[in-house]
Amino acid sequence: MWTGLAVSVFLLILGVTGSIVEWAPELTRTQKQPLAAPAGAKAIPVGELVATVQKASPGAPLMVVNLGGERTDPYSFIVRESAPKRGRSGVRFYTVNQYTGEIIKSQTPEENARNSRFADRFMGETLALHKNLWAGNTGLTIVNYSTLVGIFLILTGLILWWPRKIWWITKGASWRRLNFDLHSVAGFYSMIFFLIISITGMMVHWGQIGRTIIQLAGQQRPAPAAAPRRIPAPAGARPLSLEELLAKADTLPGASTTSVRFGQHPGEPVTVLRRSAASDGRTIQVSLDPFTGATLATNDPAAQPWAVRLVRNTVPIHDGTLFGMPGRIIATITSTAVPVMVITGFIIWWKRKTTEWKRRWAKHRGRPLAVKDLEEELETKREGLDRAVRSPELVAGD
Repeated sequence: MWTGLAVSVFLLILGVTGSIVEWAPELTRTQKQPLAAPAGAKAIPVGELVATVQKASPGAPLMVVNLGGERTDPYSFIVRESAPKRGRSGVRFYTVNQYTGEIIKSQTPEENARNSRFADRFMGETLALHKNLWAGNTGLTIVNYSTLVGIFLILTGLILWWPRKIWWITKGASWRRLNFDLHSVAGFYSMIFFLIISITGMMVHWGQIGRTIIQLAGQQRPAPAAAPRRIPAPAGARPLSLEELLAKADTLPGASTTSVRFGQHPGEPVTVLRRSAASDGRTIQVSLDPFTGATLATNDPAAQPWAVRLVRNTVPIHDGTLFGMPGRIIATITSTAVPVMVITGFIIWWKRKTTEWKRRWAKHRGRPLAVKDLEEELETKREGLDRAVRSPELVAGD
């Protein structure tokens, strides 16, 4: 009980913030106003969109092209300005409507930080609070050990739950019994998911856990396939255009291309990110020869041993995204159950302690407990009884 009280505040914060950041994509997407894409509408060829961006930033080499995850997500282009202003990174982001060719937004990272919407800033701060309590490495340590204590509490809670086996909330019971039942039911039904979320949360910050799992499985993390740093340009050859690279990318493993990243120097490989055809959120990374489009290296997570894949998917398992919308809903309910257990657990402790204090005070004064205090004491005893046992009642003469 005292252990639970010591970390209750931190567990409360983790549960509330976890249930909020679970829906960050939807909340921030609402603020970003997705495009109106009529059924059957076709995107303008990427080459024309690149020409529009280059017209807005003459001489700025293209760095990254993001093609969006949904039809209503606008394309984004990142260029390196040829003559950046002093004190700036020299990078500029362009958001373009791929159906009309209109530049929706043009800004530098510095401008984006100043003009970011409330939802983005709120989600960023909430995520930071969830990760480290806004306290850097110290907060990170507190979060990790609080999670470890939470695992201890949920397992010992199962031991306390077992003799009573409270499967549901008693109808028509007193508010204290309802609170006790809610605490028990929330803990029991969320236990398995709470353990999964807690363990994966610690794995995110304590990498040694993942390395130990891989070692115990007798596996090792394979080194990612490496592409050569630079490709000598064949005589008379020119780098492939973005449209030519995308055409090459369509023949690669995966369902669709989500991003193309260009090297910053001539001859450096082009990196293509492909979304997996499976619904597991997997991203396949392919390095291409910038002159011929030949595949130089492929990194597909599906080709890795099972333990390595498990450790690699720690974050998607933690937030439920690995299992799609059902996983996210379960993660949200589990995160919400944590503050429910914290609040109901505190009420149970508080009422029991106040009952104990009143009896001690009455004994000290040499007076019997008042009827109201006796009723509360009996209610405390009811919380510790199995449902199959008839609860004691206050009768005349007590």
